[in-house]
Amino acid sequence: MPLNEAIRSGVEERVRPVVMTALMAAIGLIPAAVSSGIGSETQKPLAVVVIGGLITATILTLLIFPLIFYSAYRRRYAKTI
Repeated sequence: MPLNEAIRSGVEERVRPVVMTALMAAIGLIPAAVSSGIGSETQKPLAVVVIGGLITATILTLLIFPLIFYSAYRRRYAKTI
Protein backbone atom coordinates (compact mmCIF):
# COMPACT_ATOMS: atom_id res chain seq x y z
CA MET A 1 0.00 0.00 0.00
CA PRO A 2 1.40 3.43 -0.87
CA LEU A 3 2.38 5.70 2.00
CA ASN A 4 -0.35 8.30 1.29
CA GLU A 5 -3.09 5.68 1.36
CA ALA A 6 -1.70 4.01 4.49
CA ILE A 7 -1.64 7.30 6.42
CA ARG A 8 -5.08 8.31 5.17
CA SER A 9 -6.66 4.99 6.10
CA GLY A 10 -4.97 5.06 9.51
CA VAL A 11 -6.33 8.53 10.22
CA GLU A 12 -9.79 7.56 8.96
CA GLU A 13 -9.85 4.58 11.31
CA ARG A 14 -8.82 6.68 14.31
CA VAL A 15 -11.03 9.75 13.78
CA ARG A 16 -14.16 8.42 15.48
CA PRO A 17 -12.49 6.90 18.59
CA VAL A 18 -10.22 9.89 19.19
CA VAL A 19 -12.93 12.51 18.68
CA MET A 20 -15.51 10.58 20.73
CA THR A 21 -13.10 10.16 23.65
CA ALA A 22 -12.04 13.81 23.68
CA LEU A 23 -15.57 15.09 23.15
CA MET A 24 -17.08 13.05 25.97
CA ALA A 25 -14.37 14.13 28.40
CA ALA A 26 -14.71 17.78 27.34
CA ILE A 27 -18.51 17.71 27.63
CA GLY A 28 -18.17 16.26 31.11
CA LEU A 29 -15.83 19.07 32.16
CA ILE A 30 -17.80 21.98 30.67
CA PRO A 31 -19.90 22.48 33.85
CA ALA A 32 -16.70 22.74 35.92
CA ALA A 33 -15.16 25.13 33.40
CA VAL A 34 -18.08 27.57 33.46
CA SER A 35 -18.99 27.26 37.14
CA SER A 36 -18.90 30.25 39.48
CA GLY A 37 -20.06 28.73 42.77
CA ILE A 38 -18.23 27.56 45.87
CA GLY A 39 -15.02 25.71 45.01
CA SER A 40 -14.94 26.94 41.42
CA GLU A 41 -11.69 28.83 42.00
CA THR A 42 -9.88 25.49 42.06
CA GLN A 43 -12.05 23.50 39.65
CA LYS A 44 -12.32 26.06 36.88
CA PRO A 45 -8.60 26.43 36.02
CA LEU A 46 -8.09 22.66 36.08
CA ALA A 47 -11.11 22.02 33.85
CA VAL A 48 -10.01 24.68 31.36
CA VAL A 49 -6.50 23.21 31.17
CA VAL A 50 -7.81 19.67 30.71
CA ILE A 51 -10.24 20.74 27.97
CA GLY A 52 -7.42 22.61 26.21
CA GLY A 53 -5.22 19.54 26.46
CA LEU A 54 -7.93 17.34 25.00
CA ILE A 55 -8.37 19.68 22.04
CA THR A 56 -4.61 19.91 21.51
CA ALA A 57 -4.13 16.14 21.76
CA THR A 58 -6.93 15.54 19.26
CA ILE A 59 -5.43 17.96 16.74
CA LEU A 60 -1.95 16.49 17.22
CA THR A 61 -3.17 12.92 16.86
CA LEU A 62 -5.27 13.45 13.76
CA LEU A 63 -3.40 16.17 11.87
CA ILE A 64 0.14 16.91 13.03
CA PHE A 65 1.52 13.43 13.82
CA PRO A 66 0.52 11.95 10.44
CA LEU A 67 2.24 14.89 8.68
CA ILE A 68 5.38 14.45 10.79
CA PHE A 69 5.40 10.71 10.09
CA TYR A 70 4.91 11.34 6.37
CA SER A 71 7.80 13.81 6.14
CA ALA A 72 10.14 11.64 8.27
CA TYR A 73 9.32 8.50 6.29
CA ARG A 74 9.75 10.30 2.97
CA ARG A 75 13.09 11.76 4.07
CA ARG A 76 14.37 8.38 5.26
CA TYR A 77 13.04 6.55 2.18
CA ALA A 78 14.58 9.14 -0.18
CA LYS A 79 18.04 8.54 1.38
CA THR A 80 17.92 4.78 0.79
CA ILE A 81 17.18 5.08 -2.93
